[in-house]
Amino acid sequence: MGLSGRRSTLTKPELGHYEPGGGRSWRRLVELRLDDISEFEVGQELTADRWTAGERVDAIAVSKGKGFAGG
Repeated sequence: MGLSGRRSTLTKPELGHYEPGGGRSWRRLVELRLDDISEFEVGQELTADRWTAGERVDAIAVSKGKGFAGG
């Protein structure tokens, strides 16, 4: 959940993650594990333009957990 939702639902540690970006409203906060961070700044927007066509990206998602209820 980004800051576009209710602030009262976020914990103090979660709010602390949003402070370096100036409190802007984001869609989501994600962690990227990188070897070299020299080309990035705090609060920088990352778009799909960073990857080239055919490049592989390892992504993990969380299931909604509906069991065998169907798609």
